[in-house]
Amino acid sequence: MEIFKIQDLTYYYPESEIAALKEISLSIEEGELIFLTGYSGCGKSSLLKAMAGLLPDFYGGKIGGIIEYKGKDLRRWDKRKLPREIGIVFQDPEQQTCMTVVEHEVAFGLENLGIPLDEMRHRVVEVLTMLNLTHLKDRSIFELSNGQKQRVILASILAMHPKVLILDEPTSQLDPIAADEILDYIYRLNRDWGTTIILSEQRIERCFDMADRVLIMDKGNIIFNGTPHEATLSSNDTEPLESFFPPISKIFRAVGLNSIPINVKEGRKAIKNLSDGQRNISIPLGRSKIEAKNDILVEGRRVRYVYPDQFFSIDNMDFTFYGGEVAAIFGENGAGKSTLLKLISGILKPQKGHIRVKGDVGYISQNPNDYLFSNTVYEQLLFALELKGMKDTGQIDEILKKLHIYRYRDVNPRDLSGGEKQRVAIATVIVSDPSVILMDEPTRGMDSLAKNELSSIISSLIEEGKAIVLVTHDIEFAAELSQRVLIMSRGNLVAEGDMHSMIGSSFYYSTQTAKLFRNIDSRVVTIKEGIYVLNKLVDRRHEQ
Repeated sequence: MEIFKIQDLTYYYPESEIAALKEISLSIEEGELIFLTGYSGCGKSSLLKAMAGLLPDFYGGKIGGIIEYKGKDLRRWDKRKLPREIGIVFQDPEQQTCMTVVEHEVAFGLENLGIPLDEMRHRVVEVLTMLNLTHLKDRSIFELSNGQKQRVILASILAMHPKVLILDEPTSQLDPIAADEILDYIYRLNRDWGTTIILSEQRIERCFDMADRVLIMDKGNIIFNGTPHEATLSSNDTEPLESFFPPISKIFRAVGLNSIPINVKEGRKAIKNLSDGQRNISIPLGRSKIEAKNDILVEGRRVRYVYPDQFFSIDNMDFTFYGGEVAAIFGENGAGKSTLLKLISGILKPQKGHIRVKGDVGYISQNPNDYLFSNTVYEQLLFALELKGMKDTGQIDEILKKLHIYRYRDVNPRDLSGGEKQRVAIATVIVSDPSVILMDEPTRGMDSLAKNELSSIISSLIEEGKAIVLVTHDIEFAAELSQRVLIMSRGNLVAEGDMHSMIGSSFYYSTQTAKLFRNIDSRVVTIKEGIYVLNKLVDRRHEQ
């Protein structure tokens, strides 16, 4: 049964002459799981908002075309009844919080729907248990990490038992374990309960293979509509589509094989058929550790910090960060990663121990809105320079071009998409040329193109001898450019080592490539390394 029917949907945001959505026609069947992807700013979030009935009522602007839900024009649905039918989770949990206490937040929507008290209690307990939030039910929303806030918002939506669940990057702020749990539950909602799922995610490797259909958008249009396997087998004239494939599919396509796996299980089967037990393929590894141990830019000894509520503490921690390295920090939500960066930046002061920093520190927080208060993007970066007593000698435009946001130079930064705001925040910090750069989830909301550009910028920064400390849940991104990995848990540093040994041997903090080649060579963790080894396996196969 057709649940959504969209015909010639076009939408313009207020005061915009460029259509965010352009004559989109689309049909979605009841019970489908749709994976929606595309470059940042392509119109994904706008399409999701339109399907949730939020455009143009809550955002203004002009809309054309028709969106039918269950055979009835969506704009004619009673807005009081629509939350029972369609639930949406946005990129930024701050946009959806209404209450101050976790349990009250989850119950808020149910109260508005007039759900009886006994049923309300049952639903609240159920979703809190399901999303591992029971121990936080009496906590203030403001005391939670962004990842925990994201789970609370998801719980509040799921408690209303919607028929359709629309998710705009629901795992962008979650650690790998929590993200896998959320996606597994979303998949079970679809598989076991028949909930229609429309999911947008930039971390493609997590959800590409679980979709019934993949939609790829570009500049307000849908440029691909088909199954995941159909996408990976698309011809070379659609080369841009490769940006939206998982790492495994990219590796096999690069080698030119006819059968393209879309997940680790399929990839392992293909590797087994090719390798016949072959091992010991020598791969050229990049720099994996810092050679010059004398250029210490950050040093902390027995650092301790505990918040008044005893949560998110740093417990007698020692750490060192060097110039010319990217150090990636992994850990579950609430491990103390963000607190550590705030201590290094000087936002927080250690209660015990000491931190020594050589040079200026640039700090990029999780929330890009912290940096967006000027009327234009250019003025925002200019303010950052003037704050340091510097002048613009062309570096602003250079940074904007490198991060692909130059076209927004004279746009209000608060009007940009989540990924674009993130790039403006990054530009605001690095434009003043600090010697130590702290990044807290810098790839949140970023597409592959923006990640590649950010990676290039970070690579150039470490060539200049800067220290980059990267807190991230994006293991694929971290593997491509970090030399050292640190893992935190409950305010402690529990493991540390070079990138290849840490990611290659890790069960959760690992890449798709590492999982694919673990039985061949545990040092193979990046796409480039995976292509190298797969080519070697294919060549050996042909020689036999």
